[in-house]
Amino acid sequence: MRRFRTTWLRKQRAPEDIIKFWLGHAKESVTDTNSKLADDGDFRKQVAETVGTGFEVPSVLRPARPKKSKKNDLRLERKLGNLCARGDSNSRPSGS
Repeated sequence: MRRFRTTWLRKQRAPEDIIKFWLGHAKESVTDTNSKLADDGDFRKQVAETVGTGFEVPSVLRPARPKKSKKNDLRLERKLGNLCARGDSNSRPSGS
């Protein structure tokens, strides 16, 4: 997803400072540090509206949930049983 987003933003000619900010990249030079484009929320919003996402965003999203399995259920029961048996309200496993 990150490679797609970088490519899409560059094809749309988004400013490199904004691309780095959106992707969470560190500033590499004094020029990067001096640029205040990433601090300008109105400008970032304008660029975002201009370049778009590059894909269709579904109107309804399902939350991703881990698959249920008996193995995970047993681990959870064992862990909860151990905590209850110790009478400890601290959720860290013993020995930590």
